[in-house]
Amino acid sequence: MAAWLAQPYWFAQQCRARYGDMFTVRVGEHMHQRKLMLPAFHGERLARHREIMVEATDRALAGWPAGEPISLRPHAQAITLEVIVRAVFGVHEAVGHDRLRALLSHVLDRLTRVRRMVLIAAAGPNHPRIVALFRRELHAVDAELHRLIAERRAAPDLAERDDVLSMLLLARDETGRGVSDAELRDELMTLLVAGHETTANSLAWAFERLARTPGALERVAADPASA
Repeated sequence: MAAWLAQPYWFAQQCRARYGDMFTVRVGEHMHQRKLMLPAFHGERLARHREIMVEATDRALAGWPAGEPISLRPHAQAITLEVIVRAVFGVHEAVGHDRLRALLSHVLDRLTRVRRMVLIAAAGPNHPRIVALFRRELHAVDAELHRLIAERRAAPDLAERDDVLSMLLLARDETGRGVSDAELRDELMTLLVAGHETTANSLAWAFERLARTPGALERVAADPASA
């Protein structure tokens, strides 16, 4: 565990050399965190977010130019970020929604630029320069997330809300312990990074494949449920 935290890339190389391409690492506290997270991603609860996804997609499509080529990936990213802000963070009101979306979009754009990613990969996440970079870039986002967490903890309708943040605030382990603010911040950022660009890329490639596969686009248009 200490080796993985201190030098994750070196640790992965050592494991691969010893065990081969496929190996299992049992990370301390992982199961504890997973048990707390699972209820928020139960099938029935995820189904409630379908309406948010449909609304975000319809709103985005209404603004796409007709009959003109577009760069699909940024449009797909806008949809996935909209869904995350509403379904994960539970922010719907106009002012808070726009503020959080702008902050998240800004930090994702800056930290996922190719030159930045190469620098991070080359130096390693624990390099003092990289740590300082993350602290500087994430300062405004962290402040907003901690403000949102505190506000949501005090919300009188917390138990009735179905966004992921609210469900995590209500989660308890077998000892009755809940999730700390620091843990919540980390979980929210993990969901953001894991669900934003990866989902947008998958959507963009799905459109690319549909456009280049004879008959596929027509079948999906005729029966959307089949997709």
